Amino acid sequence: MNLKKISKEKYSIVLTFTLLTCLAISVVPKINNFGIPNNQYTHAFFASRSSQLPKSQFMLSIAMTQSEIDYGLMFTTTLDAKTGMLFKYSDEKIRTFWMKNTFQSLDIIFLDSKKQIVRLVQDTIPFDSTIYYSSLSPSQYVIELKAGTVKNNNIKVGDRFDF
Repeated sequence: MNLKKISKEKYSIVLTFTLLTCLAISVVPKINNFGIPNNQYTHAFFASRSSQLPKSQFMLSIAMTQSEIDYGLMFTTTLDAKTGMLFKYSDEKIRTFWMKNTFQSLDIIFLDSKKQIVRLVQDTIPFDSTIYYSSLSPSQYVIELKAGTVKNNNIKVGDRFDF
């Protein structure tokens, strides 16, 4: 009789652990090969105002749903120089970002509906949830890249991205 009681307790513990594990897996966002949440990617080509030829190419994970947009690059521990995240919105308006739970410094690129850069924010402060980075003018797309990417690629306001 004592043996049955122990078996039921073990079964209960194993069942509880299994259910909690399944729940945890279901709420954790999917991570792609670049360590960035999401399964959808796009290539983004940067072109300066003075040249129609693409200057640099980036592999961007696309955030389109509200959940993906809210999560962004939070908890991403590594980011390659040519990877990042593209936030796609259905409309053009002032956008605001922060660095809560973001492990590394980023460059944030705000683009209008024509994919022209309207504002650049460089070298954000990781984990800081007190500073809000705003587009200052309406934007429909936002790109987050590893800090230093804007400077290293000579990206300027008025330049365009194609994706």
